[in-house]
Amino acid sequence: MRWPTPASGLISVTHVLASGAHVHAVTGGPADGPPVVFIHGWGIHSYLWRHNVGALVAAGYRVLALDLPGHGASSVPITPGAYTLAALTTYVREVLDSFGVPRAPIIAQSMGGRVAVELALRAPERVSHLMLFGSVGFGEAPRTVPLAGYLPLPRHVPSSLFVRRWMVALGKAFAYGKRGTFLPDDVDAYWRAAQRPGVLQALRQALVEFDWRELTPDQLGALRLPVLVVFGTRDRTIRPRHTAALVAALPQGRLQWIVDAGHVVNEEVPDEVNPLLLEFIRAGA
Repeated sequence: MRWPTPASGLISVTHVLASGAHVHAVTGGPADGPPVVFIHGWGIHSYLWRHNVGALVAAGYRVLALDLPGHGASSVPITPGAYTLAALTTYVREVLDSFGVPRAPIIAQSMGGRVAVELALRAPERVSHLMLFGSVGFGEAPRTVPLAGYLPLPRHVPSSLFVRRWMVALGKAFAYGKRGTFLPDDVDAYWRAAQRPGVLQALRQALVEFDWRELTPDQLGALRLPVLVVFGTRDRTIRPRHTAALVAALPQGRLQWIVDAGHVVNEEVPDEVNPLLLEFIRAGA
């Protein structure tokens, strides 16, 4: 499925950032509406938010759903250090500058959630409040993640030889809980993005370079803004074993469980998530 569709009222745009990197984003809504920024997680892209952005546009918000480096249609750097937490945080800050967003609530998922937290810590004037779904830093990432650097992945070999549609479907099934279903078009959208040259190398590099650890009480205590943390009780990707205690360390934290949902709750149960988003954005504003 090609997204955004003409009927959605959204458009795809590409900006060249101050660093020279290219960012692809989906944006829409009234030009004078308050901005809301969406950041996806590892291995996916802005398509993740296809069921969520429309609800905010209908409520009068200007949405910006970006693709991180190595994901979607953004640049695919493979230089060392391109996927560290610091590098991705700088990238998002450049995206906000490029799109003229001085300050906004950020809605983020998984790896994107940890980037959003880091941005709020480093540049609190840019983030009004955070809504985090299955966020890295608030749960346990698989201990095997750093081993990705040892996986054989010959260069200059087409991604189609390594990533098949059935593999993407299997990954989606693992990410979902018992609440929602995905369509063949969804599998195709994620599969197609993985076929770009260099993407598999970039994804492996991100697994090795990114900081997948849980946040510390000192880090959490420094977040002086409203934070909503949402987890599915069946999240098998970022396991929420210590999530309640971590959220309790936030000065203005709130934890919302979605029973029987998995790692991508915003995609799996949007009818439950969208009212939650709107309520929290309005309350935070």
